[in-house]
Amino acid sequence: MLILDTHALYWWVNRTPDKLGQAQIDAIETAETLAVSAMTCWEMAWLVAHGRIVLQLPVSGWLDQVEENGVAIIPVSRSIAERAVSLPEHHKDPVDRIIIATAVEHQAQLLSVDERFPDYQELRGLLV
Repeated sequence: MLILDTHALYWWVNRTPDKLGQAQIDAIETAETLAVSAMTCWEMAWLVAHGRIVLQLPVSGWLDQVEENGVAIIPVSRSIAERAVSLPEHHKDPVDRIIIATAVEHQAQLLSVDERFPDYQELRGLLV
């Protein structure tokens, strides 16, 4: 399973070639299973509501298309929530901490360009 963080999902769906490298695109397109945290859905809605990004569809329709194209949405379980709180404080953004905890909990690869993610030893061997 390959989990995409919010920006990776947005850039991949919108085919933003200058944001993702070819190796990252190849990893996405060859992954057996693609997934995002449910918090990515929340963050996409928040980014649209606050004018940070623009989508061609209402956010609910955009997310419907993401799911229809085979991207699984992983719920935030109790164990993911607890793990997110117990992670080192390298990253203050709670959404990113939940995304990290989701990857760790599922021992899934995580595609992100966030510069703080490599600081997490918990992600060793999981970051793409």
